[in-house]
Amino acid sequence: MSRLVAKEEEKKKENGEGWRSSGEEEEEIKEVEKKKKEEKRKEEEEEKKKKKKEKRKEEEGEGKEVVKWVVNIALEITRVTKDDQQLSLNDQIHFNEYNTTNLILSLFVRQILRYQRIQYEMDPEYLFSPEEGPGKTERAIVEHYFKMNYSSRFNPTRITRAGRFGRVIVIPRDGGDNLLSVEAWKELRDLDNIVRNATIVFGEDRISYKYDDICAKWVDHCFENDILNLDLIMDEVVNKSLNLTFPIMFNPITWDAHTFPVYFGGTVVSDDGLIVSVPSLQLVYFVTADTPTQDQRGARWEEAFLDAVGKAEDSGRFKHISTSRFASRTLDIELEKNTQSVVPYFGSTFVIMAVFSTLTSMMLDWVRSKPLLGLLGNLSAAMGTVAGFGLAVYCGIPFIGINLVSA
Repeated sequence: MSRLVAKEEEKKKENGEGWRSSGEEEEEIKEVEKKKKEEKRKEEEEEKKKKKKEKRKEEEGEGKEVVKWVVNIALEITRVTKDDQQLSLNDQIHFNEYNTTNLILSLFVRQILRYQRIQYEMDPEYLFSPEEGPGKTERAIVEHYFKMNYSSRFNPTRITRAGRFGRVIVIPRDGGDNLLSVEAWKELRDLDNIVRNATIVFGEDRISYKYDDICAKWVDHCFENDILNLDLIMDEVVNKSLNLTFPIMFNPITWDAHTFPVYFGGTVVSDDGLIVSVPSLQLVYFVTADTPTQDQRGARWEEAFLDAVGKAEDSGRFKHISTSRFASRTLDIELEKNTQSVVPYFGSTFVIMAVFSTLTSMMLDWVRSKPLLGLLGNLSAAMGTVAGFGLAVYCGIPFIGINLVSA
C-alpha cells in the first residue's frame, strides 16, 4: 500500500497536483483572514442593530408607561373629584380636618427650620454704624499703638471698646444731696461685697467664677474702686477734722491717690478747693475680655451683676443710698426691649386686618359675596412672610429685632 501511495504522489507532483508554492500559501492565508474580519465586522454590525432595536423598544415602552401613568392620574383625579362630590357631611368634615392638620404641620415644620440655624444679632455698633466709618478707622490706629490687655496690663485710659463691665451709679436716698456720711459709706461697702460675690457657672467643666476670678488686672491685682477706702477716714470728714481737696488727694491711711472727678458726680466745691458735698458717685467693675471665651464669660457675669444689684435695690436692703445699674449690654437689651414692645399689638393688628379684608369681600348678593377670600388672603400673606423669614434664617442671614416691626 505504501508503494502505491508513494507512486500516486509522484504522479501528482509530475502533473502539478497537490503542490503549491509559498506565495500561493500566503495569499490563501490572507484571504482566510480577510474573510474572518469581514464575518466579524458583520457580526458587530448585527449586534449594534440589535441593541438599537432593543433601546428603541425600551424607549417606546417607557413612553407608553408615561402615557399610561398620566392617563391613570387623570382617571384618579376624576374619580377622586366624583368621590368628593359624593362625600357625606361627616366625610367632608374629616377631609377638612385632614387638610387643616397638614396646614398646621407645615407651619410647625417651617418654624422648626426657622429656629434651627437662627443667628440673633443685637449689637448696636454693628447695626447702626458704618463698617468703614472714620471713627472705626481712627480706633484701629489707637488700638494698634495702645493695645488693651485686660489680663495683666489693664489701664482704663486705653479703653476704646465697651468690653465687659458693670457700673453702679449711687445717689442719696429720700432726696438727699450728699453721700459724705458714715452710713452711706457702710452701705457702699455692702454694695461692693454684693458685686464681688455675684457668682456664675460657665464652660463645659461648669466652673464657678466670681469677680475676683475674672477681673481685669494690672499684673496680679484686680482693678479696685479705691474711692471706697474713704470709709477709713469718713468720721474725720464728717466732723470736719479732715477735708477732701478737689480734684485729688492722698488718703492718709492707705496712701491711695483719690482722683475725685473719676468717681464723684456733680461735686460741690468751695472757693478754697474743698469738697462740700457729693450728690452722686459711680463704681465700675471691669472683667477680662481678651478672647471670645472670656467675652462670653464676661457677658454671663454681667447678667449676674445686673441681677444681684437689682435684687438688692428692690429688696430695700439699702436705707441711705439708691442705686442704678448699667453694663456693656444694657444698651443692647434696652433697644431690644423697645423693639419687642410692639409684639403684644400684633394680635390686635391681625384681627383688624382680618375683619377689614373680610368685610370688604362681602356683598349683599350671597352668590357673589366671598368673605372667606379676604381671610384666606391674610393667611396666605402670613404664611408667605413666615416662609420668607424662615428661608432667610435657614440660609444663615442674621436675624435682628427690627424684623419684628417691619414684619
